[in-house]
Amino acid sequence: MKKIIVSACVAGVAMSLPGCVSSETAGVLGRAAGGVAGSAASYAGAGSVGSSAVYYGSQAATAIVVAILEKHEATELQRKIAQERAEAYMAGLKAAEKQKIKKQRYIAVDTQKDSRSKGKASVMVFDTQNDRLVGNDVYELQKAPPVGSAARFETVDATYVGAM
Repeated sequence: MKKIIVSACVAGVAMSLPGCVSSETAGVLGRAAGGVAGSAASYAGAGSVGSSAVYYGSQAATAIVVAILEKHEATELQRKIAQERAEAYMAGLKAAEKQKIKKQRYIAVDTQKDSRSKGKASVMVFDTQNDRLVGNDVYELQKAPPVGSAARFETVDATYVGAM
């Protein structure tokens, strides 16, 4: 039996009128969006679903559901490709963008698929503050999230940046 892990994470979306939503209201919106994402994944047949909500300051929230089909140890080539893609992504950012990403800390980058790949995307997590991959795990995703969205990979919330 395949185990499908579904994670709901909330990505902040800037408000058009700054300050019009208090952090308390944003927290309520974030929890509600996380619950909606968890319910949607459960309805889609993912079975037992845990959802979590994250909000950033006084911003509204949008839920992103990521289905992790499997997690496995990365090959040396997968590690090399993920590291290179993460470094290239960071190098291509302007100083202000780089500071924002480093503050959020983690990004998720695509790596090469191999014979164990089950999903549409093979992803690894990169720590932007320490400039290295987090662990040695490749997450096989049913579907890649939209670039720039936040997703939860076990205990880490990461911004998905794709393959670069």
